[in-house]
Amino acid sequence: MGHREKGSSPLWEAWEEFKRNKLAMTGFITFVIFFFVACAGLVLTSGTHPIYDPAKVRLEAKLLPPFSRADPRILSRDEIPPGGVFLLGTDELGRDVFSRMLQGAWVSLTVGFVAVGISVVVGIIIGGIAGFYGNRTLSLRWITLCMLVVSSLICGFMHLYKGVIISLCLLGILGVIFQRYNIFKGRGILVDALIMGLIDIMLCFPSFFLILTVVALLPPSIYNIMIVIGLTSWMGTARFIRAEFLSLREQDFVIAAKVLGVSDAKIIFKHMLPNGIAPVLVSTTIGIASAILTEAGLSFLGFGVPPPHATWGGILSDGKFYLFDAPWLTLIPGIAILIVVLAFNLFGEGLRDALNPKITRR
Repeated sequence: MGHREKGSSPLWEAWEEFKRNKLAMTGFITFVIFFFVACAGLVLTSGTHPIYDPAKVRLEAKLLPPFSRADPRILSRDEIPPGGVFLLGTDELGRDVFSRMLQGAWVSLTVGFVAVGISVVVGIIIGGIAGFYGNRTLSLRWITLCMLVVSSLICGFMHLYKGVIISLCLLGILGVIFQRYNIFKGRGILVDALIMGLIDIMLCFPSFFLILTVVALLPPSIYNIMIVIGLTSWMGTARFIRAEFLSLREQDFVIAAKVLGVSDAKIIFKHMLPNGIAPVLVSTTIGIASAILTEAGLSFLGFGVPPPHATWGGILSDGKFYLFDAPWLTLIPGIAILIVVLAFNLFGEGLRDALNPKITRR
């Protein structure tokens, strides 16, 4: 077999182009380091007797600066960290900041990936429906039935009065869509106009305050945080997929597949989705940074992942009361959030340039 020449594959060309972007490579390397640190944090801070215990309270050793040595005269053996040094100091309760940062890295990684995974799945489904079935009409009775089912589910999973309020809000949003976009066509509703109207309405709300409102209504849980962030950030992916599907459904290979009687599901997932997934990958990478930043903001305000999980936003929130006495409690998580979010953004921008052949290279 001969050696594959450089540029013989689109993926190979994209990788070569990506490597030329120094900022993007820096972001990618930082992402890889963050991933391994987060995985190490899961291993080192989990279990009944973790190597690094983020919940261990040492009131005798509170507010110690970074690289302080543990004093065996006032601390018991199980209170002394590995190596006998508090690498990033201690907080107001004497908890090891390094241990809490390790655990917070895994929480941030989990929230980022799961939340974006949810938003991508929802966005692909809704955007695919809008792009592939957008010119079809949906009967009003099906709209009414779907709204009744959604309202019943909301009322079942939440308190009755909260469910009724949210159901009324959904009905109001649907009414605004009908009136604003004039999407009635005969006795039905255009699927594309209905979905795009919903997306436009969702984009009108400030996303962070929408998340904050929903989180305040739900019991505190890391799973609720991931679900809420995912279900309020799918609009960008849906618009990307819709745009790609609108152009792809008129291509010859899609028309040929329809003529041959290939099922719609096979056309969408085997032929159209692989050809339109590149913009979604870029959106996903940048979306992880947004999800991490959103989770940190919620934790800083006290609405994020509840204890005993340590989060970077929570550490930052605790440190604001000791800004002058213990500035490392603010600087360490703040710098970590800055570096990780910047790395994901640089990685996403580089990925966008590498996967887009229309961009002129200098």
